[in-house]
Amino acid sequence: MSYSLNDSSCLSSGYVDTDVQSIESTSTRSSWPAVFHVPKFSYDVELKLQQEGLTYVQNGTVLMPEPKLKSAILDRLVQEIVKYKVYVTDKEMEELAQSLIKTHPCSSEKRSCTGCGGWKTSLKYKLSNYRTHLRKLGCPEVTVNSLINKPAGKKSAAFGVKKAKRAEVNFCPTIAETEESLEAMQRALLLDAKKRNNRDIVKLKMENTFALRRHEVVRDGPMVEDFMAR
Repeated sequence: MSYSLNDSSCLSSGYVDTDVQSIESTSTRSSWPAVFHVPKFSYDVELKLQQEGLTYVQNGTVLMPEPKLKSAILDRLVQEIVKYKVYVTDKEMEELAQSLIKTHPCSSEKRSCTGCGGWKTSLKYKLSNYRTHLRKLGCPEVTVNSLINKPAGKKSAAFGVKKAKRAEVNFCPTIAETEESLEAMQRALLLDAKKRNNRDIVKLKMENTFALRRHEVVRDGPMVEDFMAR
């Protein structure tokens, strides 16, 4: 969603900001679906899966994907996963792997009791590697769990991992501006909240400063009283 502040509302609020631009957050996600639908792959991958599917129907021969084909499938699935979250539970990964072999029965594994154990494990490693890539790019949802952001003496990859829970879809959104500019807007927001008939301005500034407040909650874990005051 994008928001705009017209000239009259700027003047009425006593706060003029020509630098604020609404940028859609890359951290805005959808809730994990009740049924995970396997996305369409690239043309060549879909063609290969179609051919292997016919072979599977005819004589029951399952797909033994070459590294390039398997990597292409995993990459596409990971891109679909991160539309919802970057940290996936074991159950959700199981659901995803099951959806893959249901959509493409030729990809089932005969040596796996579930038929998809290998795909599940490969997806976990692929997603883990992708999180490393996102951390290098500065993705807030991943950098908040980096070792340098953990308390001294507890710098372990498994300690205190912060991730979205239940219906959280804006777990740690990207801050489109500087923290200094948002802090200035936050101070102005406190003054605007004291004015009468100023609901629209307050709502707009609350939306624009949401990322800052969310980062404070996830990163700093403030006391409720302090958070409410801000």
